[in-house]
Amino acid sequence: MSRHAEAVAYAVAGLVMGAVWALGGDTPPAEHALRVLAILAVAALAMTLNGRRRARAGTARDKRLVLSLLAAKVLLVAVALLLDWILGAWLPEPSLVTAGCLFVLVAAGGPTLHARLSGHGQAPPPAAEDHRPGSAESAA
Repeated sequence: MSRHAEAVAYAVAGLVMGAVWALGGDTPPAEHALRVLAILAVAALAMTLNGRRRARAGTARDKRLVLSLLAAKVLLVAVALLLDWILGAWLPEPSLVTAGCLFVLVAAGGPTLHARLSGHGQAPPPAAEDHRPGSAESAA
């Protein structure tokens, strides 16, 4: 998947998560969380099926990547619950702000986290120092 397609996928995922959260503004925050977790369950199923398809094609991804991304999303839902609760003390519609935060965090942070967890976002290892006898570092 290209980086652009990955960014679009995360933007759509953030939009869906935010929309589900915002549209449930008249329900308790725990119900918001259950709805978003239900979406994550569907995403997990889709990722599992896609992983099996990729394994048959010989391009399987590391299962730890999938589990790490799902764990990050569950953590994000927990943070959204906390944010919704805190904002509820000051705002009449905290779910709208929380929905916006979900969208921004998933759309902006998703590709970065994905790259980091998959190993594509790591810096190259530092160059090995030359410790051979007679080299410049050894003489110093």
